[in-house]
Amino acid sequence: MEVVHKWVGNNILIEVKENLNFEILLEAYAFIISSPKFDYMSFQIFDFLKVKKIEITLQNIKEFSLLQKKAMRWNDSIKVALIAVNPQIINDFEIYIADMEGAGLKCKLFRNIDDALDWCLE
Repeated sequence: MEVVHKWVGNNILIEVKENLNFEILLEAYAFIISSPKFDYMSFQIFDFLKVKKIEITLQNIKEFSLLQKKAMRWNDSIKVALIAVNPQIINDFEIYIADMEGAGLKCKLFRNIDDALDWCLE
């Protein structure tokens, strides 16, 4: 299984394993917005630490950002934490972070789960 969903109360931790592609991001998005917990969610964490193969374009990341921003119109207090150490993922998702922050949403990159959780729970 390439994606693991873990609930932390009403919040979601999505761990991506092996391959990161646009289909994975779309499935994560669909899982999040279809959950009845979405309205009560205060954070989402995307853990990319176990990604080995990256098959995603900057256009895909922009499209994912657009989808996320539209969904967060219903709940704009959600924090989005990204966890990555791979330089390509970090560089690629800088656009996502800038897009989210430009829309007034809270989004931040971390190198480990503990720091991400600390920020999310502030």
